[in-house]
Amino acid sequence: MSLNPEADPEFIRPPGSNRETLDDAATWFAETIDGVMHTEFDLHDRAGELYDDDGRALGPVFANAVAHARRVAKFNPGLAFEVDRQMTERGELDDMRAMVRGEKPNTMVVTSELPHALIGETQDILGYKPRRGLGFVRVITFDGQKIKLASLSLDFSDRQGLEAIHRYFGHEPQPGELLGQRIHRQLDPQDQDGLEHTIRLVYDNELAKRRGGQWYAGRNQLPGRNTYDFVLAQRDLLDSFMQLKAANPELANKIRYDYAAAFEDRWYGRALVGSVDTSPAVFNEDQVAWEIIQAGGRAREEGRSFSGCGLTLGANGQSSPDNQLENAGYSNKKESSKSMNCVNCPKCRTFHDKLEPKGGYYSCKNKKCGHRVKA
Repeated sequence: MSLNPEADPEFIRPPGSNRETLDDAATWFAETIDGVMHTEFDLHDRAGELYDDDGRALGPVFANAVAHARRVAKFNPGLAFEVDRQMTERGELDDMRAMVRGEKPNTMVVTSELPHALIGETQDILGYKPRRGLGFVRVITFDGQKIKLASLSLDFSDRQGLEAIHRYFGHEPQPGELLGQRIHRQLDPQDQDGLEHTIRLVYDNELAKRRGGQWYAGRNQLPGRNTYDFVLAQRDLLDSFMQLKAANPELANKIRYDYAAAFEDRWYGRALVGSVDTSPAVFNEDQVAWEIIQAGGRAREEGRSFSGCGLTLGANGQSSPDNQLENAGYSNKKESSKSMNCVNCPKCRTFHDKLEPKGGYYSCKNKKCGHRVKA
């Protein structure tokens, strides 16, 4: 199946869905699965601003993300690293604009490793996955008409493996996080095509050289399956979620955890019902409903959590979907102007899927805690 559902002639878009919600949902579910993910999408220039296929201007999204990170850091100072990260990613957008203007080479490579502040953490935080050391490599190219952004997940955030990527391009990495050490090169179109997979080989070869064995995107296994393709193949689950999302968005977000558990169960072959490829966009509603209830119940009993970039759901966590930028490994690109999403209280560690200011303050929802900061 194609990475792009629009390119698949057999793909039937679920009723009531649109490109933004379908891509966001499918990619988030793909990220929750402990596997390899590859995505790509186009950005279009209009009078110096970049827009996605749904007409969303990226400038305001990146600016809002910086403001959101500052609010999060004010509520929980332990997450202050996110402010610098958001500022660095905004610089990446500036470089994309410069590529369109012809002021920078036509190819940019970004190694987005796990934030150093989270090394050693055992729980998912702000959608980051410290236990996997999950990072991304982004290959951003300009063909004279549009920006193409391709991303591939890389497990382990192995420093020597990531530095090998930089040296492959003749770029000597410096101490500190690699996110802001962007690589710029002028390449022919044939050298741009599939470059993220060449980069994966460089990363995996470095791991194999030092650790032995066979690796795929930082995972000690072959072959690597693409979780995004897998999610798109689960037509009954995906169609069910999208139809529910169109009819009752609040309910869909409340049981997003259960759907994620069902996708994961199928990935590992432990689903009690369902198949690995339900090609027709027709499904048995009762069977799917029973499957997600059972999968969600087992996941809660086992204390599992599901994380996509920018959004972590625990057994009781609920939130809204991420946008396309987060699907490419960008951190926490929330478009809300005042709410805070997916934060832990620094005092009692209560997880908050969403915090809205009340009475001029952000307050922990744990009434026994009392932690609050001025909005």
